[in-house]
This record gives sequence, structure tokens and C-alpha cells, in this order.
Amino acid sequence: MQGEGPLRPPNLEEKLMNPTHTRIARTFRFASPLLAILAGFGCNQDAPTEIDNAQVSTELVAQPQAVTARLEDAIRQVETGKNLDGARKSLEALLQDPSLTASAKDDARLALSRALELQGDREGAIVQVETLLGSHPGSKHFESRSTAERRLSKLLNNDDREPRQPTREEQVAPMAGVLSKFFPPAANGSYSVRILVFGRPPESSETLGTFNIAGAIRRAAEDACPLCENKVRMDNTHSGFSSWTSLPMVLAASSSDNPSLADSLTVFYFDLEQLRVPGRYDRYLPLAADQIASYLHPEQGVVVAKLRENAPPIIVIAAPRWGLLSEVERAFSEMTELPTEPKPIALTHGLRSSEIRNTIRAAYPSLRQCYEKHLEKSPEAAGKFIVGFEIDDRGAVGMARMEPNSTLTDAELQQCFLGVVRGLSFPAVGGKTTVTYPIELRPNRATN
Repeated sequence: MQGEGPLRPPNLEEKLMNPTHTRIARTFRFASPLLAILAGFGCNQDAPTEIDNAQVSTELVAQPQAVTARLEDAIRQVETGKNLDGARKSLEALLQDPSLTASAKDDARLALSRALELQGDREGAIVQVETLLGSHPGSKHFESRSTAERRLSKLLNNDDREPRQPTREEQVAPMAGVLSKFFPPAANGSYSVRILVFGRPPESSETLGTFNIAGAIRRAAEDACPLCENKVRMDNTHSGFSSWTSLPMVLAASSSDNPSLADSLTVFYFDLEQLRVPGRYDRYLPLAADQIASYLHPEQGVVVAKLRENAPPIIVIAAPRWGLLSEVERAFSEMTELPTEPKPIALTHGLRSSEIRNTIRAAYPSLRQCYEKHLEKSPEAAGKFIVGFEIDDRGAVGMARMEPNSTLTDAELQQCFLGVVRGLSFPAVGGKTTVTYPIELRPNRATN
């Protein structure tokens, strides 16, 4: 990792001021680059983003050398674009070889998908990735999962960004009580609550309690008999997936240990970018994806649910941009009836502070490089850099300057920082936004 030595990874200390306005102040400190940045403070809440620490296991089964060589050669041919027809045939043959390990088979399918795409067979390329994901039913991690999901997204939505990870909820919203009615007790009095969530808003559902059905059931029991010792027996399974790209895995799940659309409350977060569900999966939605999209514009989101016989409903929470999903969910969480017809949700115009924060957060590595380069000539340099900038109606930074209260005055460092800021791209909202962002820097050195 670049910049190792005396520095530690940026240990961010962020404070959002005036969160409901366009003028934003945030502070973070740079430390050494050995750990990932942990920062996830919402606009009106202080709860950190939940980090998925699940580890990806590496397959240790020995692979016959000849098979390995054939696979590597076929992958190389696909990567170089040479002999695509021969590479495709070789990969198809390898997938039929019983000696191929599971991880190698995944690699072969990804390469075959790429070869088919290059040969103009886009549908075949999609099917190969869906088959790969479907061979790993449930929510367990595997080595090529992230790559496969990004590839599926790229093939269907032309978007290969890393999907955002979901979190769990704690609070109880009115809608959770409504949804609890779809989970009656078993003959022995116990409850089984299964929830599938594809995608998540920038503000986690734990803050709103939208789908805390288990909590709603326990609260109802307490309300019915306040003095009783209510020990509600609960099998509560909440399976969160980064986006619709995990759908093939869920559809392939058949065991009781894996989530299933057939017996789970299913929630899709939907925007016009990464989380837009392709029409290919319309049959799993309350409305066709194009119909959902038709309700979305800069000042409107929508929620809609589909009732199912002998199964919990399927719900779509949709907004024009990812940064607005939390506002749509907030409105949905307060509803006391399930919207089985599309329910438009009014949204205010303009950039949200969370959208500004997330865009700047993505630039931390570049800002860190500026500071690390400066430390090479001034190892003890520390201070505050305050940048003011304007975001135009297209989401581009039209002006960026150092504010007078800055204490780090090195011209080269300032230009480096300002260059990073000028290159930022924000959602286009059709209006101008002014931002003030202070950055505090100090070289936190490791102690022996």
C-alpha cells in the first residue's frame, strides 16, 4: 500500500454541522495506511456503518496440473482477445471436467461469460454469471462473489461498482407492526420471521425500524399483557444482500437454511442507477421495473407492495437517486397500511448532505496521497486546510478555493488538495450548492 512508513491510515473524526443545509463542515485526521477507513456517519444520526467482517475462504483442493494449465491458457486467450472461439470451446469442455474444483469452475464461468460477450452473445454471457451465482445458494461468501455480482450488474445495467452492504435494524416503526400480521404464530406459539432485503438506503433501516417485525411482535405481546413474563419464541432470519445482483443465488436456494422468495418478506431498494432492477426480473416485483421507474423524478419517489397467497408480500422502495432512498423509506416506515397500489412520495429538491459526504469520502485516498507527498519534505507538517467550493447544476465543481482560516499554507499541498476537489462529481440536481469542508491533518506516528 502506498505511503507506508511513519503514517497510519486515516483515522477519521467527522462532525457534521448544520446537516439540513447545504453548508457542510467536516473534520478528519490522517494517520497511517495500515487499516481501512472506518467512517459512516449519517446526516441526522451518529450510528457508524456496520462492517461485514465475513471472511472469504480459499479452496485448498488440489487441482490437476494439466487442467490448471488449460484453464490458465483459456483465460489468457480471452483476456488478450486471441482465438476466442477456441478459448470458448476449451472453457466449455473444462466445465464438464469432474476434476475441476469449485473455485476453478467459477473462474472458468467468468472467463466464458467474457468470451461470449466479446463474441456478441450477451444473453449467453448473462446466463453464465447467473449460473455461477446460482451454484452458491444462500447468503454465504465465496471467492468470486463480488466479481460475479459486479459483472452481472455491468452486463445488465452497465454498472460494475461494488454493491453497498446492508445492515440490521433495531427500532420498531409503525410499518413493522403492519408487516407483523403476515407472520402468525405456529401451533406451538413460536414465530418464524424470514426477511430478504436487496440493497439498502444510505440511512440504515435499523435507525427507522421499518422491518423490525420481531420487535413489533414482542411489543404486541407486551401490550396485550403488560404484567406477563413474555418470552416470545422467535426464529428471526434477516438476510441482506448488496443489490439485485444476488437474486440468482437466492432463487437457487432450496434448503431450510437458506433464504427463499417463497416464504420470506422480500424488499427491493430501487433507484435509477446501480439498484435499478433489470426487466429480466420483473416477475419478482410488484410492478414491472419500467413502470416503477416511470414514477421517479427528482422530486418524487414511490413505494408499492404485492400481496401473495400464503406468503409475505414483496415490497419495492424506490427513489430517483440512491441518496434519496432513506427519505422514501422514512415515509414508508410511518405508514399504517401496506400500499398495494403505487404510493408516490414527495421529495424536496437539491443535494443531500449524505450525498456530499459520500462523494468526498470516496476522495480520501487521493487526499491522503497529497498529504503523504507533502510529509516527504515536511515530516512534522500538521494543521487545518479549509476548502470552500461550489457544485453547479450538473454536479461538477465549478469553483474551489482555500478559505482564509486555513493553517496549512504550503502552496503545493493546497494545489494538490484543490485539484482533487475540482475533479469531484456529484449528483446533478439542477441547482447550485455551496460547501465548506475543513480537513485537519497531523502525522500520527507509530510508537515502538
